Amino acid sequence: MLYDHQLISSSEIQDSARLVNTRARFRILVIGKTGVGKSSLICHAFGVQNAPVSDEKRGNANIDTEYISEQNHKFVLHDSEGFEPGDEVNVKIVRDFIQRRRHMKALEDKLHTIWLCFEIPRAGGRLMEKAMQDFLQLKCDGELGEIPVVVVFTKCDKFMDRVERTLNDNDLDGLSDYAVKDIVKQRTDAELHDICTQPLMKLAGSDIPYAMISTKETHKETISHLIQITEKHVCQQVASEASVMTSIA
Repeated sequence: MLYDHQLISSSEIQDSARLVNTRARFRILVIGKTGVGKSSLICHAFGVQNAPVSDEKRGNANIDTEYISEQNHKFVLHDSEGFEPGDEVNVKIVRDFIQRRRHMKALEDKLHTIWLCFEIPRAGGRLMEKAMQDFLQLKCDGELGEIPVVVVFTKCDKFMDRVERTLNDNDLDGLSDYAVKDIVKQRTDAELHDICTQPLMKLAGSDIPYAMISTKETHKETISHLIQITEKHVCQQVASEASVMTSIA
């Protein structure tokens, strides 16, 4: 059970209200395997110039290390290397970290959300490794408590470029740049639904929050959208915690 009534205090209720009302720091665990684009995501989302995460090579991440950007004090970041095939050790590290954070008394010390990062696959490619599927299943089974998990599909700009290259030039002849971009967007949305959204919902349920992102300047609105989704689900969860605490205090 996520909440133990013996540990509940009026100070915890006040902490919940403070986090919701003042938008105090959100504690985020970012999980993504090597090469998924995690460093670039963190640089743009958190305002960090040189993201100290293990996106290029294995073995550098310490999940207990807190990263707080000097440019953006809104978030506390924890980094996990992601789950490579057969990597049971890191799965255990992540599960233990989540359990420890779940049972911390101060709300600001708890884990508020998880970003689970995947690179958008090519058509026919595999969306995620089995270890990632198993992790999502833990969420579905309630093993992670009520911590929101936001699935982040990275490098959508590269996917859009691939979609555009498949279009027939004859079909685009005479169209304005705006019209071409609209066609590319429609085709991209349709293909993303088939290779990302639909398989994800089949695995994790239709209510799983997700975002397609790119760190390119021309797609910077995708990062803002991810932040908005994250804040929405974190605030809903923290408000729910405050409500539960109030009802049984």
